[in-house]
Amino acid sequence: MKKFLLICTALACTMTLQAADNTPAELKAKSEKRMEAARKGPRHATGSEKWLPGTIATYFWNYDEQDWNLYETEKRTYFANGLLETQESSSNKTTYTYNERGLESSVTYSFFDGEKYVNSSKSEYGYDSRIDVETEYKSFFWDEEENKWSLNGDDKNVITRNEAGNITKVEQYSSYSGEMTLGEVSEIKYGSDGKATEITNTDTDDNEIELQLKDIVWQNTNGQIFITDYNDLDAEDYFEGANRIKSATATVYDSFKEPVYITAEYPDNKGSYKVQLTYNGKLIYSMDYTVLDSYGSYSSEEYEVDFDYNEETGALTEDGESRYKEAATYDAYGIMTSYMSSSVSDDYSYTREEKNEVTYDSTYGYPTEVISMWLNEEGVWEHNSRKVYSDYKDFSSVAAIESADDAPVQYFNLNGMPVDGNKLAPGIYIRRQGNKATKLIVR
Repeated sequence: MKKFLLICTALACTMTLQAADNTPAELKAKSEKRMEAARKGPRHATGSEKWLPGTIATYFWNYDEQDWNLYETEKRTYFANGLLETQESSSNKTTYTYNERGLESSVTYSFFDGEKYVNSSKSEYGYDSRIDVETEYKSFFWDEEENKWSLNGDDKNVITRNEAGNITKVEQYSSYSGEMTLGEVSEIKYGSDGKATEITNTDTDDNEIELQLKDIVWQNTNGQIFITDYNDLDAEDYFEGANRIKSATATVYDSFKEPVYITAEYPDNKGSYKVQLTYNGKLIYSMDYTVLDSYGSYSSEEYEVDFDYNEETGALTEDGESRYKEAATYDAYGIMTSYMSSSVSDDYSYTREEKNEVTYDSTYGYPTEVISMWLNEEGVWEHNSRKVYSDYKDFSSVAAIESADDAPVQYFNLNGMPVDGNKLAPGIYIRRQGNKATKLIVR
């Protein structure tokens, strides 16, 4: 049974240079930052104040003893701007570095051999000059015989822009046997109004088009269209952030002979959307995704018709339908406080519920304890894990990472290339400071 066009419901949001309708993109970007902060440790939610834990103790629930048992204690250090520098436990250590925009440039992993920490693996990241998307990823392993880092894998995305600065092509390369191989390609054509009219995603392994969008009508777009999922209508690419499709026709070359019609609505300024896909007049997929608050809490309802597809004849046979629901709530620190998912189809059904009980400091309000629980089949909440945050670091005197006021000013031409701001010839440029960008005309 072949699943068709599964739309991603994750709250990930690709950072963009600017948006025609800023509110949804900004809210989703803030939500993503809160969740990323939660993954690396809670921080204060307001203004420029940052309270970052120096110690995190993790416990697991011992069902035999009916008590918490300590799993590990982690020590953390931070740079002067509050960015995480190291995570160190009794078994391993992780070290981070960042570029001038506060994005991770490297992550190094090492393990404790009983006497000292020994290098194990390392990841390095590169980013586009205009938008905060990853354009290069390198992985290394520590060669003990050579006593140096050796390249393990090398992936990159090559972005091409036109004279107006719009992305016209994204090429996805990966290393294989020491050679870079082109895999997926996304090509974008623009109309006279500067908006994309056609997107074609090709798999170069068999030189076949996987997904093609035509007759695109945009809810909003800024021309910085970076495709992350080449063969799916991934929400992150087409229905979230600064580039959101209102309607289009889609040709899915390995599934349907006739076009699939896409319509989308955006009922609020929070990032919510309603998407419907129809084929030969029949609804075959829908997603109703609602953002509940500025913290990223959401609910979603998904409906999908399943098909059996005969690759030789191209014939489609309808094979039932499925419905999926999901909802999650988050606090101001990006910590998930509740989660529910349920799925019903002709073959199976299930429901999953989880929650986190969070204890906050009575004076400052930051989290001190998070207890994770799940609802068992008998309807009883059971303990799962527990984290205790302590030894908080006060970075209240440091300006927030997100603030553009103290960030360095960068200038780019319309091709996305950085230029010297002190030597600008007459023309049009993009002035970027922090996460804010403005158009600059030099006469």
